[in-house]
Amino acid sequence: MLTGLLRCGLCGAKLVGCSGVFLCRKNPRTGEGCSGIYLTSSHTEKFITEAVLTRLNSPRLIDYIKSKAVNTSSLSAHSELTTISEKEIELAEMFGVGELSRVELGAAKAKLNKRKFELERVLSKEMGAISLGEDLGSPEVIVKKWASLNLDRQRVILKAVLERVNVQKAKSGIVVFDPSRLEPVWKF
Repeated sequence: MLTGLLRCGLCGAKLVGCSGVFLCRKNPRTGEGCSGIYLTSSHTEKFITEAVLTRLNSPRLIDYIKSKAVNTSSLSAHSELTTISEKEIELAEMFGVGELSRVELGAAKAKLNKRKFELERVLSKEMGAISLGEDLGSPEVIVKKWASLNLDRQRVILKAVLERVNVQKAKSGIVVFDPSRLEPVWKF
């Protein structure tokens, strides 16, 4: 569930999940990793999940969604996507009555599709928090339905709320799970 979100607090490398643990592993190809961090995945996932669900019930989420909802670049992107849809219909009509050849239609559609992809990518980054509530209704519903959501959906929600989680080195002599080692970096 936390793949790609956990970072080594010593070297900054992404932690790797392996056989019930997360660890900072030295990558022979890239040279990243220091092998200095190791922790159990079940306790870590439970702690981070509880922290995210608590964060979803905070007033900060509402403020964050509002700030994203009034973002003028997002509104502009939505407007341009609507215009692109209208142009696609117009092109199809022009092709249907013989005003455009198949080659001209293909070239025009390729140009529109490229721009559409760019706009959708911008919106997906800017509107991450809003997508949390679109199909689930509200943060309260997300919290209630969390256990029934599939792993992919849970990961989408975690990534919409968290930038990353920095994992610090264990204190000498402590062999039990220590939540103070986990430092969430929130998006809001």
